[in-house]
Amino acid sequence: MILRDAVEIQSSPDRVWKIVADPVAMPLWNDHVLRVTSPGSGPAVGRAYSIMYALNGKVTECTGEFTVVEPCHRLVIKVRSTAVVPPLEAEERYDLEDQNGSTLLRQQVIVTSPRVPFPLNMLIWFVMKFGKPTGKRMLEVLKDLAESGSVGAAT
Repeated sequence: MILRDAVEIQSSPDRVWKIVADPVAMPLWNDHVLRVTSPGSGPAVGRAYSIMYALNGKVTECTGEFTVVEPCHRLVIKVRSTAVVPPLEAEERYDLEDQNGSTLLRQQVIVTSPRVPFPLNMLIWFVMKFGKPTGKRMLEVLKDLAESGSVGAAT
């Protein structure tokens, strides 16, 4: 299953990168993330961190690992949980494109776990494609943070 989203942010790729590439900032813009344990001194290929998700009313402890780090351009994170059987696995991709002072941020989440049954996959796809959100999407919240300058300015 592949979920996609994109947003144009009236802020530089550098500022957007500082938010996207900081896992500790994730709970500020991703309402599924409850807690993140700092990976240390910033993103680097192979660096891992723990992340606690709340999905469908269930809390799941996962490991996030940076697999691609191209500052201000691309970030790929592999997320795994062995706390459930079969294991949960997904890949989060963030691509940043400079738009003459603003940033086009594209997000792609690829769920490769066999845990999600095919009919549920189809339902999720349909809702994501044709449904109307009731609140702000994750990337819209991230956009607000980047444009306000309240997060990422000091990192």
